[in-house]
Amino acid sequence: MKALLSLALLLTWLGRCTGAAQVFMEPQLRARAGDSVLLQCLFLDPDSKGWTLHKVDWLHRAGAGTQEEMVFFYYSNHGVPAGRFKHRVQWRGNISRWDGSILLQDLRLNDSGTYECELRLLETSSVFMRCEGSAAQVWGASLLLPSSVTACVPSAPKPPGLCQQRGQPGPGAC
Repeated sequence: MKALLSLALLLTWLGRCTGAAQVFMEPQLRARAGDSVLLQCLFLDPDSKGWTLHKVDWLHRAGAGTQEEMVFFYYSNHGVPAGRFKHRVQWRGNISRWDGSILLQDLRLNDSGTYECELRLLETSSVFMRCEGSAAQVWGASLLLPSSVTACVPSAPKPPGLCQQRGQPGPGAC
């Protein structure tokens, strides 16, 4: 029996996140063990700040107090899968469009945990923002495991104030 992987998502802002620059996430994403899931990390309104995105890191943490492990990183036009995810993760983003998405394939129960997307700016090594998840659960037969999994994904519909922040006339213009 395939396990149901429920992803509850929460956005955490770090560093110089100000003004209209935002990342939006879906409130929930569902997948089953053995399936593939697109973990999106989309940054909106970068042009208004004149920033250049140059690196995306995806990290996994199995639980509280455990060490992070690298899942994937993108740098200098090269995507590099890492660790135990090496043969199961693919770059699906487009850095010129501020998209740091990855495809995680053949989901397994031990993929439970927190996935973090880190976006880095050109000419600085500091993390601009990190998106991480909150509690999720994996179900299978009589097995119930607490976990958390994350993605940075666009919300639909966009929050009403977004268009005004971008200088557009209103929510319908997005």
